[in-house]
Amino acid sequence: MCVEVTATEGQDIQLLCPENMKNSSVIWSKKQGNGSHRIVFRDKVQPDFADHMSYDKASGNLTIHKVRLNDSGVYWCAVGFYDPHRIHLRIVGKFQHHINTGINYVKVSILI
Repeated sequence: MCVEVTATEGQDIQLLCPENMKNSSVIWSKKQGNGSHRIVFRDKVQPDFADHMSYDKASGNLTIHKVRLNDSGVYWCAVGFYDPHRIHLRIVGKFQHHINTGINYVKVSILI
């Protein structure tokens, strides 16, 4: 099973780990474009992610602070021999565009 989550660029989002994985030795990873998995959390948030991600040991959940477009992807929460829990995270980007129609700004959302 894969849970779909959509977030807007710049917001904080919490990725939830299933109940049976709480208070265990949890590993969070992110699937890369080449199909390999990159470890996000194992005992601590890995240095490449530490500037905007945090882990809550009590819940097993991963929080991404001020999500970026490149945070989009499939995240895996796994422990021991349990089937990994997959979360497909999509980040919606926002930008402002000037239009000469008397409207100062128009905000457009793009689904990546």
